[in-house]
Amino acid sequence: MFRQLNAVIGQAIQHLQSGNSAEAKKKLVYVLNVEPKNIAALEILGVLCAQQGDHRQALKHFEKITKIKPDYAGAWSNRGIALQELQQYDQALASYDRAIRIKSDNAEACVEYQPNLTP
Repeated sequence: MFRQLNAVIGQAIQHLQSGNSAEAKKKLVYVLNVEPKNIAALEILGVLCAQQGDHRQALKHFEKITKIKPDYAGAWSNRGIALQELQQYDQALASYDRAIRIKSDNAEACVEYQPNLTP
């Protein structure tokens, strides 16, 4: 089953690369229906939602990842980006800080982290 789900995720990525985000989303939702804690599907779907401007839904996906795998710096960094887009700056800073504490060379979190983050 694991191999099959990875194949479906691969198909979703191909759909994204060809510009078919609707079909990619269907594939990712399918994976999550079978395996709700699939980190790859959650992360890709979160990024897709963010790219489409649905930062609240993106945040939900990234928060699921932080609960499943709290030591995954990328999820905390993505959570910070979503929170920043939602103008929840204190929480965004806390997420970036957590990402940096987990992985001090997390370039994405370091770039996004701005101590004087303001609207």
